[in-house]
Amino acid sequence: MCMRQDNSHSSGDRGSLSAFVACLVTMFIALAGLTFDGGRVISKYVEISDVAANAARAGSQMLVNIRTGNPQLDIPTARARAESVLRLSGVSGNVAATHEGIVVKVRGVVEMKLLSLFGVTKRTVSITRRALPMVGT
Repeated sequence: MCMRQDNSHSSGDRGSLSAFVACLVTMFIALAGLTFDGGRVISKYVEISDVAANAARAGSQMLVNIRTGNPQLDIPTARARAESVLRLSGVSGNVAATHEGIVVKVRGVVEMKLLSLFGVTKRTVSITRRALPMVGT
């Protein structure tokens, strides 16, 4: 008596490997998107943070009345200097200056490359940097 071996798969298992592979591929693309586009967001943050800090520092150096012993921030000149640094760097932002210091707010937009496949089209990065005028003795 011989027993017949049935090597056929049940019909409920057909295509399950294809679905598993499709899920894995989608997951790897999403992970690559998070890595690639996330790195671009961090890079943009560092870039605009540097520009905002440089603009704030440049503006805070615009002092008047140093020789009289009563140094003060020249507000119009400080604002213009900070805006000039932003403009030369190709970054747009808002500059606020008072006698206490200068505040620079900058925003940047990062277009998503890989994550756009999953509906994430862009991310906005914003940063605020402040500088206070310091007078040495």
